[in-house]
Amino acid sequence: KGRIPRSQSTTFGLPSDIMYSAAFSHSSIVAESNPLDISAIPVIRAKSHLPIIVDPSHATGVRDYVAPLAKCAVSAGADGLMIETHPCPEKALSDGPQSLTFPQFDALCNELRPFIALSGKKF
Repeated sequence: KGRIPRSQSTTFGLPSDIMYSAAFSHSSIVAESNPLDISAIPVIRAKSHLPIIVDPSHATGVRDYVAPLAKCAVSAGADGLMIETHPCPEKALSDGPQSLTFPQFDALCNELRPFIALSGKKF
């Protein structure tokens, strides 16, 4: 199996492997600074035993893009998602533009159920 980027870290006193994404060039049509490389998910799956957690909130920094990217990530084989929420994103001290409201998060969870089921995982 190939080598994937990683770094050593310590979590609660135990050594852990941390996966990280390398930067890549992208089209100028992508205005956001952190594009999500969905194609990396199956590649990492083939080369690693570690769970794959995707953060669609930070991937674009735009609330409207979180749901489509979350669905893509689950479809591509992600084991979990990290999604920013806030009761009132416009008043958040940071990351408000990418945060879902609680009702938006509930709706997304319901929308994700069929994708999760098709991937053979449980929610």
